[in-house]
Amino acid sequence: MDMPALPTNSVATSHLLQMCERQASDAVTEDDLEQHGTSRRELVRHITDIVSQNVASGRAQRVMAGPSTAGREELPFETYVDRVVNSYLQEHGRVEALAAQNKAAWAELFVQLAGRAYNILLRLQVPPGRARGEAADFAQATCEVIFSHPFPYDVSFDA
Repeated sequence: MDMPALPTNSVATSHLLQMCERQASDAVTEDDLEQHGTSRRELVRHITDIVSQNVASGRAQRVMAGPSTAGREELPFETYVDRVVNSYLQEHGRVEALAAQNKAAWAELFVQLAGRAYNILLRLQVPPGRARGEAADFAQATCEVIFSHPFPYDVSFDA
């Protein structure tokens, strides 16, 4: 499947940044600013940086053309930016705690991931005793990936 074409030159990149700023600025409320203790300009700049990194790495293109769009048209870039904004507003506190190596935040994430993995394994008819061990292994591997890569904010931890 072809990936959606996204900006590669400086004029197109400038357009991308303007689009991010417009989308993010429209989506961010005064309550969001108060909750995050920042200015609109700073929050929009941070979200724009995240989207730019996701575009540069190819992640944005994969997400827009990914399985969630199977059988449908590609996810529009504006919708992708909205997804990043919403996920950022929802997950930023947790991501900051994880980045600060907050043990309670990591423990909570591990429990969440292990629980989801356990339920999936049970649906796949893995015996409960084995499923517990494999779920812990999956959760540990996922935590390692999260720890070693910047969080893309185009998906929530719940997903």
